[in-house]
Amino acid sequence: FFFLMIRRPPRSTQSRSSAASDVYKRQIPYHLGYTCDQYTQYKLARKCRYCDIEIKKVFHKEPAFKDVCNSAECVNKMRYACKNVKDCGHPCGGYSNEKRCLPCFTEDCAQQNQLQLKEQTGEDFCNICWTEPLQQAPSIQLQCGHIFHIQCISKRVETKWVTPRIFFSFCLCPLCKAWMEFPEDSTLHEHLLGFKKMHSEIQEKAVQRIKFEGKDKDPRLNDPNSPYYNNICLLYTSPSPRDS
Repeated sequence: FFFLMIRRPPRSTQSRSSAASDVYKRQIPYHLGYTCDQYTQYKLARKCRYCDIEIKKVFHKEPAFKDVCNSAECVNKMRYACKNVKDCGHPCGGYSNEKRCLPCFTEDCAQQNQLQLKEQTGEDFCNICWTEPLQQAPSIQLQCGHIFHIQCISKRVETKWVTPRIFFSFCLCPLCKAWMEFPEDSTLHEHLLGFKKMHSEIQEKAVQRIKFEGKDKDPRLNDPNSPYYNNICLLYTSPSPRDS
C-alpha cells in the first residue's frame, strides 16, 4: 500500500502565532468548555461554595449558606456545616455545633492563618477521599493540626478494622500517623476514647500472655539492633525464639 503525502506550505511565525491565539480564545486547554470571555464571567459570578456551579439567586436565608445551591448533595452538606460567618466575611468551613471554629482557609485568608492551618488551604484535597477540596465539604481539624472532611474521617472511624484481626491503624492520622484526637464537642471524640481504652486493654492482655509464655526473657528485647528492642507487644506477633 502506498500513501500520498501532501505537505502544506510553511506558514509564517506570525500566522502560526495568530492561529494559536485564536484557538486559545475559542476555548480549551486552561478552561475546558469555555471561551476566555465566558470563563472570565464564570470566575466573577456567584458560585455554590460546595459544587462550584454558578448560582443566580439566594436559596437559603442563613448568611453562611447564601452561596449554596439547592441540589440535594449540597443541601445535605449544609445540614452538618457550621453556621457561623467569620470576621473576615467568609463562612466557616467547619462542622455544625463546633465550639471553636476552624481557622479560615479560603484563598484570601489561608496565608494569614498558615501557622494554625499547618500551611493547609481550602483548595487542598482531603487526604482520605481525594475527590474534593477541603472547602467543598464541612471539615474538622485534629489535635495534630491536619484537616479532613468530617464525613470522610467519620466513615473511617465507623468502618474500623475489616478483618478478623484487630488493627488500630484507623485511629491514626492519615498524614502524620499520630493517634487522632478530636475536639471534645465532636461525637468522634467519644468514639476515639473508647477505642483508646480497648487498645490499652488488648495491649495489657498481650503483655500478660507474653510473660506467661516466657517471651519477656527473649534476648532480642534488650538488643538495640533488634526490631523488638523494648517492644514486647511486637514480639508477641513474631515466631518464638525456638522457631526462628
